Amino acid sequence: MRRIARPYTYGPEPVARCWWAQTVKTPVWPRPAGQLTADVAVIGGGFTGLSAALHLAEAGEDVALCEAEAPFWGASGRNGGFCCLGGAKADDAALAWRHGEDGRRDWHRTERAAVEFAGGLIDRLGLDV
Repeated sequence: MRRIARPYTYGPEPVARCWWAQTVKTPVWPRPAGQLTADVAVIGGGFTGLSAALHLAEAGEDVALCEAEAPFWGASGRNGGFCCLGGAKADDAALAWRHGEDGRRDWHRTERAAVEFAGGLIDRLGLDV
């Protein structure tokens, strides 16, 4: 696989002095031994991969979540996984210029829906976040 960022990005250095690692005990995640079979393989344990695996499993699918490191090790756990309102660099004028007024409104509706979706999962699963 061709990686798009500098090698430093994929190593332990970016998280070595991370606030998260200093405040939360990281669990030991299970790793399969031998051959693993599943009907669906989800690649990546960030926000999107974990959500996809959860919803597929809840729908009755046999799911395997495959992550090279540990869940949230990558962008989702390094201030790259955003779940907020106003998380874009572009302001409203730039969004409207680039995508039109309807596109700008769609952007904000989608952003709000994503936050509400995450909030619903947090509430339903009783997550301490």
